Amino acid sequence: MGGIELEVLGVKNITRALKEGDRNVVFYHVDTCPWCRKMEPWVAELKNESYEFHDVYNKNPDYEAKRQEFSDVLDIGQGVPQFGCRANGELHVGAFASKEELKKFADDCRNASGVSITVTARHNPIIGMMVNTGMGQARISDITDTIITLDYNPPLAGKTLIFEIAIVNMTKSKVKYVPDTAPEGGFTTFKSNDPNAGICVGDGKPIIFEFSTTWCPHCKWIKSTFDETVKDYVDSGKIVAHHWELDINDDTLTAEVETSVPGSDLGVYQKFNPGGSIPTYVFGCKYYRIGNGYESQNDLASEEKEFREVIEHLIKSAESA
Repeated sequence: MGGIELEVLGVKNITRALKEGDRNVVFYHVDTCPWCRKMEPWVAELKNESYEFHDVYNKNPDYEAKRQEFSDVLDIGQGVPQFGCRANGELHVGAFASKEELKKFADDCRNASGVSITVTARHNPIIGMMVNTGMGQARISDITDTIITLDYNPPLAGKTLIFEIAIVNMTKSKVKYVPDTAPEGGFTTFKSNDPNAGICVGDGKPIIFEFSTTWCPHCKWIKSTFDETVKDYVDSGKIVAHHWELDINDDTLTAEVETSVPGSDLGVYQKFNPGGSIPTYVFGCKYYRIGNGYESQNDLASEEKEFREVIEHLIKSAESA
């Protein structure tokens, strides 16, 4: 069994075998993201220079399939753009400062020899043995004179599982929908896909959402204006509001430090912005905006003014329901 890394007791480094296409950069972008649009010409230029990319784009018909295919190298919850490389395990979230930086990332990906995996074995390897690796626990599924194959699937993967579930308690959701009619002419930057749809309320108060991340420059620009504006209404008991920073799963409007975003809130985000860009605003589960409305003019006063216009409209609808 000479040459097998795991034959020597202790910790060893092995390299995951690369497949065709692993050295191509994965480019994850959406049409509503201005930083993505800045990256797209650079990617096109590099393609003309014989660099290859996997394109994960929300307007392509294979978008969902591609997101699933490259979920091992992308971090969907962190927003866009993203550049990933399977060959070395690197992920860059956000825009590059220059085409040269993007090119270096692509060069590092093209020249990568594989992802190093640390494996710990306490005994000589045998088929079926569980070993710890830098990528999690794996089972040895095959051994040859030179290769050990590791299976990272859990033992029950691929099997049909049947569970008996006992419901011990059911709590009725506090979120309801009440009638609302969009104001004539609508709002300047917020829109609604159905002007006659109802709005969501919790305890009779309209529910306001912002979804952002800590690293997004557009989110940083608007953060204090949004938070301070909605806190005025929260403190006066007129609305319920959440500002989720998706990369750390924290609600900036609470004193607590959260570690997970409720599935119902993520559902709102995905419904109104399936592309996953940030910042995203959803007011009353009806009026929404992707991105900032007045950032190009550096006009925070207009941002606050429209936030208040939409919120005041929602409060009136909730009070008259």
